[in-house]
Amino acid sequence: MIPAETLQRQRASARAFVVAVIAAGAALLLASFWRGSLGQPLLLGSLLGLSVAANLIKFKLPVGRSVSTLSLGYAVNFGTLLVLGPGAATWVTTAGGWAQCTFKVTVRNPWYRTLFSVSSLVLSMELGARVLAWTGGANGDASHVVPSIAASAFAYFLCNSLLVATVVALSTRQSLLRVWDQEYLWGAPNYFVGAFVATIAVRAVPALGYGALALLLPLFLTFRLYKVYLGRMDDERRHVRELSDMHLATVEALALAIEAKDATAKSHVRRVQYYATELGRSLRLRDELIEGVRIAALLHDVGKLGVPDHLLAKSGPLTPEEFARVCRYPEIGADIVAAVPFPYPVAPFIRHHHERWDGTGYPDMIGGDLIPLGARIIAIAERFDALRSERPYRPPLSMDEAVAHIRHEAGTSLDPNLVRKFVEILPSIEARAADGDRLDRRVFDNISEAQGELYELFERATADSHTDALTDMPNRRFVDAHVARELSRAQRAGTAFALLVIDMNDFKAINDRIGHAAGDAVLKAVARCLRGSLRPHDICGRHGGDEFVVVLTGAGADAADRKSAELARAIEELAIDVGRREPLSVSASVGAALYPADGATLDALFAAADVRMYKDKLRLRALAV
Repeated sequence: MIPAETLQRQRASARAFVVAVIAAGAALLLASFWRGSLGQPLLLGSLLGLSVAANLIKFKLPVGRSVSTLSLGYAVNFGTLLVLGPGAATWVTTAGGWAQCTFKVTVRNPWYRTLFSVSSLVLSMELGARVLAWTGGANGDASHVVPSIAASAFAYFLCNSLLVATVVALSTRQSLLRVWDQEYLWGAPNYFVGAFVATIAVRAVPALGYGALALLLPLFLTFRLYKVYLGRMDDERRHVRELSDMHLATVEALALAIEAKDATAKSHVRRVQYYATELGRSLRLRDELIEGVRIAALLHDVGKLGVPDHLLAKSGPLTPEEFARVCRYPEIGADIVAAVPFPYPVAPFIRHHHERWDGTGYPDMIGGDLIPLGARIIAIAERFDALRSERPYRPPLSMDEAVAHIRHEAGTSLDPNLVRKFVEILPSIEARAADGDRLDRRVFDNISEAQGELYELFERATADSHTDALTDMPNRRFVDAHVARELSRAQRAGTAFALLVIDMNDFKAINDRIGHAAGDAVLKAVARCLRGSLRPHDICGRHGGDEFVVVLTGAGADAADRKSAELARAIEELAIDVGRREPLSVSASVGAALYPADGATLDALFAAADVRMYKDKLRLRALAV
């Protein structure tokens, strides 16, 4: 039937088709006055009442995506055609169609839908009557009667189903053949059975009189048993639907619990689910595809179960290695969901919702239409909600700023056609994005709070394990890990870097002659000096005792030599207060090693730098003598 929208909101082609069918049906109804329809008013009145009663006996059928019904009305209409002719059949069909659309309906039909339904029935009856006449009618011998009745019933069915399927296809922008095949083809047997039952009844009445009514008893019993059977099927479907809703609610609760691990994503999955579902509906996708988008949007973050909690709760920027680990979560989520036998696509949408339109996303670096449509929809919904949400590194963007951003990304990271549609529907759906949070958020707030406390402890422990307590600089563990990461990055990118080893000269004598407190003051002063002499992205740490290490990203031999001399001079120029009348002056020896020229491993680079540092120390001792 016509989608439940006002006639004004229908597409122009659908409105024109509805008006044309109603006009044609009305013309036929008026013409029936001059076609002998009132020749037997008592019989006509009886058949009108019988048609209304027959059309009130409806059986819901579990066929197609819409609610379909079966009634006995067509048998009465066809019987009227055989007894009183096409004019009277038009009126009986009109009365039955009106009763079917008006009484015993779960939702009241708008006026134009009722008129369209009645008109399509009237036009179908007229075509069936003409085919019956053209093929020999129902009064000839048996060799003509059966084909004639079958042809008439087929013409009635074909006309009625195609009229309704056409308006549905025009309204929903679907294929006419697909709509007719999925929603209306199943009803063909009802018309053939109804036509033959009516023919048998009409022929039996003159021979058997009122005894012919006994022929209706098997038919009534058949329909009664079928109604009981359908009632049981309906109970089973209701039970399955309740179980499905319960399972979905369980999945939803688990998804929200997973979301609570990420302190920056409060109610994120719910809003993404809403945006994605509304975008899918605006595109008039198939119901199963919309349901797949809805479930995938709900579970799109389930792969975060495979991401360490401290990375999800981290307030600062992720390192490249941490980011690479987080990027695995769509793949992990798809693998988790793939084990669940959903009746619609879910896992592909989860796996690919971080792909980019230009093919530079992850995990598979596919682009354009190769990205599943559901994944492209979720990508837009997730991006928009992330922009509108507060993050540790920025406040939430305004509506205009977020819209401007996704428009800018159209054709680069996001599907440009979907972006245009999303921006078009956004004003009408944005206000409801925060609604529908049915579950008690206090439980998930407790999870988020616990995660925050856990990460604070983790950050504190990490900082303590990576920081030298005396100088507050990175310690040996951090420096070695950083050099290993720098090696990996330089190998991938084909770039160079320098490692400097700095060792204090005669530091043991300071401890022995002046005391360890003076030695500590020297180390602190040198640490401050080194920090102030380096670029923000260079790393300097205390490697142990009186030895410091500097990592110069992207530095070649000349840059390493200049920085070594600069650091040595800066240390020599220090005037360190150690509690004596005269400030203390110190010096340091520096040795540099280059990747890849001096080695491709951490040990090789440190060995090369140590050798050069000791050569520099010997040089300085020779100068002192």
